[in-house]
Amino acid sequence: MRILSLCIFIAALAWALLPGNTATTWPLIAHFTAFPVVVGAGLGLIGVVGVLLRRFRPLLAAGVVLVIAGAGSFLPVQQPAVSDADDGGLVVLEWNTGDSVTPEALATLIRDVDPDIAVLPEYSGAAPAGYRSFVSSEMPVTVLVAEELGDYRAVEVPGSSEVTFGTVHVSTGRPGERTPDVIGLHTAPPLPGLMGRWHDDLGTIVSLAETHPDALIIGDLNAVPRHGVLARTDTHADAAAAAPLLGRGTWPTALPGWARSPIDHILIPHGWSVVDGGVRVLDTGGSDHAPVVAHIRRD
Repeated sequence: MRILSLCIFIAALAWALLPGNTATTWPLIAHFTAFPVVVGAGLGLIGVVGVLLRRFRPLLAAGVVLVIAGAGSFLPVQQPAVSDADDGGLVVLEWNTGDSVTPEALATLIRDVDPDIAVLPEYSGAAPAGYRSFVSSEMPVTVLVAEELGDYRAVEVPGSSEVTFGTVHVSTGRPGERTPDVIGLHTAPPLPGLMGRWHDDLGTIVSLAETHPDALIIGDLNAVPRHGVLARTDTHADAAAAAPLLGRGTWPTALPGWARSPIDHILIPHGWSVVDGGVRVLDTGGSDHAPVVAHIRRD
């Protein structure tokens, strides 16, 4: 009876972790889902032990299920297209500065990365030279656009299209290979008292993707693409998923890179690709989030 109960529990756990399952937005399950490498490795290790203890067929079956669930936790949901061409395109930076990065520290990173576009949740300081700055009216989300990209302007964001901690939409009015619309945002985290807001924010991101299928959607989503409705987004893919498997995590920086949660994202529309080797998660200090850099291009 104990073995049967164990098998039922393991099957339920594997089901709950399936991408897009509503259960991935439930308390605890949402947090397990947010750390795919740690959870996947843990499930796989427990599963291997179950397989090795094959005297009991139910335990063997449970072990196999756990190994499969663990391996599945590593796999990205929307894998971006990867291009061998490295000419042209845009360099994009996303960094939740944690409201603790100084303009001087940001300017140093900007000089090193030389992004065309940067989205900076929790930053409201001065813009580096050569960039235009657009800041949300809520908890600050800043979008920086290189002046050489042209005349970007802020677009009014209806309240129904705003996420909890800030949404910024900028456009030239003439979207193109070097001038895509950019939507920067920062969702509520899945914490007690904010779970409902977080769930709603994920739905808002999906709606933004559907109504702006050609826009770059960039920011701290406090979620991974496996969470709830995000897994069913069919207009965009996460450029950060092209980073090495053990090098995608961005938060918290107190953990080693492989153990972090990949909650900072650069969502690119279909028709765009990531330049091969062009995605990096940096070890720059100053925030509890690591910066993400992606070299992307329109196909």
